[in-house]
Amino acid sequence: FDYFTVCMVFTVMCARINCIINGCCKGAYIHGTDGTRWPTRELEIVFYIILLCFLIKIIKEGKNKGQVYLIYVIAYGIFRFIEEFFRESTATLGVFHKAHLWAIIALGLGISFYAELQKKQSKSKRRN
Repeated sequence: FDYFTVCMVFTVMCARINCIINGCCKGAYIHGTDGTRWPTRELEIVFYIILLCFLIKIIKEGKNKGQVYLIYVIAYGIFRFIEEFFRESTATLGVFHKAHLWAIIALGLGISFYAELQKKQSKSKRRN
């Protein structure tokens, strides 16, 4: 599943390139400018490139086996929560968008599964 995660992150990155081509998923207008928008799609591509380099390094080192997907989910939840403040979207709960909720869910699930996996691995190391 670790290798699958790298392929999946690359695919999602390509989807953001498609967003640029199709003109969707735009950043919100920067107030006080002549209509300039936040470069959210471009920042997300940079995020994915950095994340890919990090995840590939983890896999090559053999560290965190079975945890790469969870690391991705945690990183994505944090990034997406912050990025949503700068995207063109309708706020549904004050300044928060629906995607904020999904980012929090991803972050919470990622952290809880990661912690559980760490606990299981530490128990198995103690037995050996």
